[in-house]
Amino acid sequence: MWFEGIEKKLEIVLQSSHRALRQNKTCWQDVVRACGAKIIGYTTTKEMDAYLLSESSLFVWDDRILMITCGKTRLIDSVFSVLKYVPSQKILQLFYERKNLMFPKEQCSDFEADVAKLSEVFPGKSFRFGAANAEHIHVFVYGEPIKNSAQDSTLQILMSNVGNRATVAFSKNTKSTEASISWRQELFKPFFEMIKEEFYFSPQGYSCNFVQKDQYMTMHVSPQSESSYTSFEMNLVHTTKKNIIKTVLQSFEPQNVFMAVTTTLDSISMIAHEQICVPQGYKIVGRGMYEFENGYMLTYINLIQL
Repeated sequence: MWFEGIEKKLEIVLQSSHRALRQNKTCWQDVVRACGAKIIGYTTTKEMDAYLLSESSLFVWDDRILMITCGKTRLIDSVFSVLKYVPSQKILQLFYERKNLMFPKEQCSDFEADVAKLSEVFPGKSFRFGAANAEHIHVFVYGEPIKNSAQDSTLQILMSNVGNRATVAFSKNTKSTEASISWRQELFKPFFEMIKEEFYFSPQGYSCNFVQKDQYMTMHVSPQSESSYTSFEMNLVHTTKKNIIKTVLQSFEPQNVFMAVTTTLDSISMIAHEQICVPQGYKIVGRGMYEFENGYMLTYINLIQL
């Protein structure tokens, strides 16, 4: 049994606050339906809404949208669903990301085809970070630099061939054992103050959203032995969870890791690039940094297990 756990990612920054759009539940049902997913959970704070999906997650702030989908979903179609509710002129910045896949022939489109569609509306640029014959991500970026003093930082840890303890902890027949419960408690300890929404899929698979004020952590686990994969992502990485990279990698014990830190260029957010650590047991096989024209910096690191 296999499943494409590797995800596509969309982030849209609006020119101004659109509180009414955030409250329009019909909009988000349409956006999720457009890519072939369903909403299976919902959590909210004063600052944001978090939707748990049948294939990953959607987060909506007053001025920002973040959507992550896996499997055979058509995230590119959700972009144009958003445009039914938000004119392209109201979009300040757009990021569209796809990682190299395990089963690319099973997808309905590739990154180049998606970029061709996006470029009809958004005159952006596309990039690849990482070697073509190793772990890498493709990113399409559109927009001008943010003119205010907004601070933004995101950490992604994308892991394939995860260890057996993680596989067991999220499998239907073994997730309720004492060892699996203890393992998950240790992993989630740094986030105990946040509101949690989670879902266990049958027979295997797991998704969760953790939220607090405008902060989020989201994790998606595909534990199938033929295609084990886990994605972990959170914002505000430099102010909240300094040792989270070590915690995540020691928990999942992946053989291959692609990490990316993306921030605005303000001095506070840029600290996140300095706090990227490589835990014992891993070797760097690729690393790079790039400053986008829209006022963001990305640092990526490829790791393999020793």
